[in-house]
Amino acid sequence: MSIVLQKELTKLKEMILDIGKHVEDTFKASMSCLENKDKDGAQVVLESDQIINRKEIEIEEECLKILALHQPVANDLRFIVAALKMNNDLERIADIAGSIARRTIRLIEIDYDTVPEEITVVSKHIKSMLRKSLLAFLEQDTLIARSIIETEDLINKLNREAYKIFVAKHPADLIELERSFLFLSIGKRLERIGDLTTNLAEDLVYIVDGEIIRHSKLKF
Repeated sequence: MSIVLQKELTKLKEMILDIGKHVEDTFKASMSCLENKDKDGAQVVLESDQIINRKEIEIEEECLKILALHQPVANDLRFIVAALKMNNDLERIADIAGSIARRTIRLIEIDYDTVPEEITVVSKHIKSMLRKSLLAFLEQDTLIARSIIETEDLINKLNREAYKIFVAKHPADLIELERSFLFLSIGKRLERIGDLTTNLAEDLVYIVDGEIIRHSKLKF
């Protein structure tokens, strides 16, 4: 590998970690706003979308530049392909965090007592998964990555249980019905973030071990 290519791959890795940190902060902020009924904070989350979109474009352009100028092969090519997918998944996580923020704003407008425990528990697990996925990428540690993948089953189980609880409720009025629907919608978006975070871990395994495990098991 040439010294120039090595420097550009190192830069690319740093760019992925940078957008990953921004996405992690955005997700944490969206959940904090929900827990603390912070309408202004939720609006800030929505406005941060442009920053992450710009970073996503910069990373994509960097990947294409490296491919065009160096025509990498083997491990280097695998890293760039995975970086492109991770970049896209991170941007989608930020989009979903924005979607949660929009629902938070509406929930604040119609008011609610507390965030359902089911939402809080799932959120806590996903925060941990996202943090570990970035750590795994930083350290190129597939043991951490594989532990994240195993956590996905727990997230799906918790979401199925939460769905049953929400559906079993019988709202007394239209406002309560909307409130239940919004929390259910947030739960589904948390599940999607869990799926995307698992994708990040699977891409890390692909980078380090060359093993494609994204479709090695059915996901429900």
